[in-house]
Amino acid sequence: MGNPEQGYGFVDVEGEEFQAFLHAEVLQNDQNTDRVFDGDKILCDIAKNHKGHFVKNVHDFEAKDSNVEIVDAKVIRMFPDRKYGFVEVKGG
Repeated sequence: MGNPEQGYGFVDVEGEEFQAFLHAEVLQNDQNTDRVFDGDKILCDIAKNHKGHFVKNVHDFEAKDSNVEIVDAKVIRMFPDRKYGFVEVKGG
């Protein structure tokens, strides 16, 4: 993400000659995808206002790191005070 300290970045829009503004709040609101990195691909809705194009919703993302796998999972136990939990991966 372009400026993670400030909570924003920009995405290249495939097939277009513009970039869209991406605020970290959008990532936190949509499927808890609050950590994306430069080079990751996202499936999103792009909108436009007086300042230009921006990411309105994120539906999915594909991590650039080949060691990362996106799975459908259900949280089965969470320990917020310890900042970790356990998930059950659906279908596997």
